[in-house]
Amino acid sequence: MARALRYLLENFRHHLREDMAPRGEDPCSSAVWLKIPLTDDAPVARPRTWLLRHARDG
Repeated sequence: MARALRYLLENFRHHLREDMAPRGEDPCSSAVWLKIPLTDDAPVARPRTWLLRHARDG
């Protein structure tokens, strides 16, 4: 599941020309919220299904 989420969040790089590909993480992506604990005012929702809650378990 973690690989599937990474694919979805970062797939845009595959469709860009190599010389136009951004460096680092997309500042508009929600991927950064996968790395830190969510707060009540986070702009993303907490995962509601078991599969999404355990996506990073391997």
